[in-house]
Amino acid sequence: RSPLYLPIETDDLYIGFFSVGAYQEMLGGVKGSKHCVLPEAYELIVEEENGRFSFQILPGQTPKDVLANLGYT
Repeated sequence: RSPLYLPIETDDLYIGFFSVGAYQEMLGGVKGSKHCVLPEAYELIVEEENGRFSFQILPGQTPKDVLANLGYT
């Protein structure tokens, strides 16, 4: 069995999911329609320069966007 490491309650917990849409984007393009017909999620861009972090949120797709890509609106 693998150990399950739980965070100490006083620590901040950050969870990241990276490159999970690369295959989907290759098939349908950015903001395109995917084979599973799920909309693209929001993206959080984190950049660091001289010890300062900047954050940018890129909007995802709505179900209406996906249907429009497929010609249903």
